[in-house]
Amino acid sequence: MPKSTLIAVITLLSCFAQALPFREGGVSGGGGNVLNPQNPKIILDSEKAEHIVRASKLYAHIFFANAEEEYLKGTAPADVMAVYKKIFENNNVTEVLDTVHPHVRDYGPCYDYSLNPVDASVASLEPDRFCVSSYALSHKVLPESLPIQAAALMAHEYTEVMGLGETEAVIIQKQALNDLQQLALPPLEVEGCENNNVEGK
Repeated sequence: MPKSTLIAVITLLSCFAQALPFREGGVSGGGGNVLNPQNPKIILDSEKAEHIVRASKLYAHIFFANAEEEYLKGTAPADVMAVYKKIFENNNVTEVLDTVHPHVRDYGPCYDYSLNPVDASVASLEPDRFCVSSYALSHKVLPESLPIQAAALMAHEYTEVMGLGETEAVIIQKQALNDLQQLALPPLEVEGCENNNVEGK
């Protein structure tokens, strides 16, 4: 390995290590992937996929609002309720959603703390950002499923930011997929799309 490349890798790992205190209690590796990946016959244009994923943050917010209602009513499954308890009683979810934002990457995957390629990751040099790869999602998700899959993946990452582990983050991701598929979601206002609207499905 060339000396310059080795220095760059060491520097990057050092920066990730400095970001770890903010992520304390998060997953091993810090990354997440879409659930039930598929092989779409149509790969969206990278810019269009980026805009859709960025707009899908709205659905992640809708999921957490709906999840809090389910938690207060006690209507979610037991394993989900256990995770909701940690989110809604021990963390200020509103503050996290308002201050931590997805950085949408359209030119390759995200990387976890071990530099493994993943679809999304909390491994970030900025404490108020996590990575979501629209490039990876557009190659693994049917175009019509992209908004909900992206939102569920964001919910996974927000859960990690709140300090929960991988198993709990996946529980939230699965619940987000389930809930968002059943909710009457508003069309997304997506830059660059015809009529600027994309239906969540």
